[in-house]
Amino acid sequence: MCGRFTLHTPPADWAAPLLPGLDLEQTFVWTPRYNIAPTQSVPVIRQLVGPLTDDGRFASTAIQLPDRSDVREIRPIRWGLLPPWAKELGIGASMINARSETAHEKPSFRKPLERRRCLIPADGYYEWQKVGKNKQPFYISRADQRTLWMAGLWEVNSSLAGPNPALLTCTLLTTAAQDAPAQVHDRMPVFVPPDWQETWLSHEPHGRDILAAIQAADHQPELTLRPVSPYVNNARHEGPDCLQPPSVDPTL
Repeated sequence: MCGRFTLHTPPADWAAPLLPGLDLEQTFVWTPRYNIAPTQSVPVIRQLVGPLTDDGRFASTAIQLPDRSDVREIRPIRWGLLPPWAKELGIGASMINARSETAHEKPSFRKPLERRRCLIPADGYYEWQKVGKNKQPFYISRADQRTLWMAGLWEVNSSLAGPNPALLTCTLLTTAAQDAPAQVHDRMPVFVPPDWQETWLSHEPHGRDILAAIQAADHQPELTLRPVSPYVNNARHEGPDCLQPPSVDPTL
């Protein structure tokens, strides 16, 4: 699974190719994060069908794609998918990940896989391995330090939105771990390479086939693995101290 990740790189450094012409520094404010946890907001790039209007339907962080009616936007969305029929926010905590092998079979994920796919950026993510009575956190990131684009699904829930018209939530797709991540966990996020991102964001209805093609492609980024301080174990902890070596305890 993937239960925590980081994103401290400025949006202008990673989102520009997917949102050409959008002034990200002016329209999307993102605080550097080193310990993003479930139920918190995560930055999501998604694609919508329809013209870009001024009626509030789309956020200011949106662009209309050239020669098309589709609109693409970046916005913070709650991590932990809530299906339209969910009546309690707590349900989302158990839906932070969706298994890529069975997402097309699950009522909560089937429709989002077909029509509501998204991309979620990360500098890296954490996994834990039990060592004696303790759990040692590890940080997994690209060897070249470039952005990891995780395959996600988003959904709309109106019953839990409160005064807002709708509550947007998302989940991360996972697959069997390979290479370095497999040393500490049997699952890892599905990563979407640049040449598949347009297709993944599109409204092509064959989501299951697109997902299978992405996983079959020979594109797996080279990932590195290193132990980090148990400081990150507490989801309330934030900042660069989360990435310190295990021997460094920022609380002392």
